[in-house]
Amino acid sequence: MWPLIETAALACLVWTLAVLVVQIVGISAIFRFFSRRPPPPVSSGLGRDAPAVTIIRPVKGSEPHLYDCIASTFRQDYPADKVSIRLCVEDEHDAAYPTLKKLVDDFPAVDAQVLLESRDPALHGPAASLELGPNPKIRNISRAYREAKGDIIWIIDCNVWVAKGVLGRMVDKLAGLSHEGEGAAKPYKFVHHMPLVVDVPGRPEPDVSPAPDADRPAAAADGALARMCRNGGGRLDEMFMATTHVKFYGAINAVGVAPCIVGKSNMFRKSHLDRVTTPIT
Repeated sequence: MWPLIETAALACLVWTLAVLVVQIVGISAIFRFFSRRPPPPVSSGLGRDAPAVTIIRPVKGSEPHLYDCIASTFRQDYPADKVSIRLCVEDEHDAAYPTLKKLVDDFPAVDAQVLLESRDPALHGPAASLELGPNPKIRNISRAYREAKGDIIWIIDCNVWVAKGVLGRMVDKLAGLSHEGEGAAKPYKFVHHMPLVVDVPGRPEPDVSPAPDADRPAAAADGALARMCRNGGGRLDEMFMATTHVKFYGAINAVGVAPCIVGKSNMFRKSHLDRVTTPIT
């Protein structure tokens, strides 16, 4: 029998090699899918033939840059008459409600509505017929999902910003659309994104009177510690999501051993989901 130290060393070696293989697969997947600038989406140029899409954005509280993040879905390069946007919030007392109303007013050409979960007759009142459990996100988006105009559903969290061509590229991937001469593309039943995080600097602290000369080193140390406590979590999250997480996320999805999805931005067909679940009526 091997001594304990050799056994532990062998286990560490096997674990290290496994992690190294996953890292190599993940980095290869990143270069494979994201090393080239994507071509213009096909579906964006289809006009009236473009598939209809319902964009559902659950909202809770006033997130940093909330207006810009949600406005990015209003500015998509996609036929406007094929896009419906539903902004879902618990009630009009939510801190984000004024921002959502402003967004709807600022983009009058877009079919957009603010839906309040507290006014959903299927969840509240004498005619309530649905039992969806306590999950606030599911309850918020329930009405938007039930009343979706198109078969294609794009659920995207309120703190996600997307570029103008994202909707078109997602529809292309979901429907299997490709440019002429590229050959037939494989359609998918579910489309998601590689998530990246950008740390947003916090608001500046209120001005304070300068410390006396004798107290300046201590004040500087306190300031550095305060900045670390204030910004360290966001910076750590940004670093992790752009390094370790992105490699493991890419590796697991490339190998396909198990579903690996971050539920920040997902697109699917309502008809596909209804086939394997009990449809909500």
